[in-house]
Amino acid sequence: MSNKMLIRIGLLTVLACVAALALLAPRWMQRQTVKAAIQAKRVVGKIPGVRRAWGKKSLRYRVKQYGKSARRRLAPYFKKAKVAYPPHAMRLVGFKREKRLELYARARRGKWKLVRSYPVLAASGDDGPKLREGDMQVPEGIYRVNYLHPNSQFHLALRLNYPSYRDRLQGRRDKRRGLGSDIMIHGNQVSIGCIAIGDTAIEELFVLGADVGMRKISVIITPADPRKVKLSKIASKLKRRIPWIRTRYKRIQKALKRTWN
Repeated sequence: MSNKMLIRIGLLTVLACVAALALLAPRWMQRQTVKAAIQAKRVVGKIPGVRRAWGKKSLRYRVKQYGKSARRRLAPYFKKAKVAYPPHAMRLVGFKREKRLELYARARRGKWKLVRSYPVLAASGDDGPKLREGDMQVPEGIYRVNYLHPNSQFHLALRLNYPSYRDRLQGRRDKRRGLGSDIMIHGNQVSIGCIAIGDTAIEELFVLGADVGMRKISVIITPADPRKVKLSKIASKLKRRIPWIRTRYKRIQKALKRTWN
């Protein structure tokens, strides 16, 4: 029997004993027992061997697992773009209508260079930003990555900081609640409100994000490529329902212009 299986059996035995004692104990003791069990699970779960036995993988583990192959696949793209790896910063630009995600990178004092693009395999919704939880919309705006998710149900994921400060501020002005959360760029080929780009692509972005550092990752999501479709036309169709949409699209356009120099 493997060590992993022994650890699992041991943990299940301990939890079963705790549950049995909790049922026999007075109610006040039951509450204390449950609190102690939850705290113990958190502490024990931080032990690398136990975390692996529970099926949870760390960021370091995932980078080690996929790093070599991901960096090898990215190398010719960075060479062609004339950007050293790892770059000083990376930027992802998502085009909703075109179902495309572009990867840009730059040196410390360099300009943004297009490294490569990925097809978006799944993304729900239509033109317009995400307004509330459950509307199935992909957000539109300028975001940061606040978590590299090594145990996503869609392989790996980059979680965006939606709702951002501007999203929350606008929500208060509109008296909207429940703006939604956990918007990610992830693997697999299915998605509701997120951006799915497939497992191979997310491995590359996940490893690159870990090498660059989350603080140096920015994300721009636009309803369409403004080089092909004027965002002002899209805003005109949405302004009755979303009065502030012109301002949002102007900010997106400015950020894209800075990216494209």
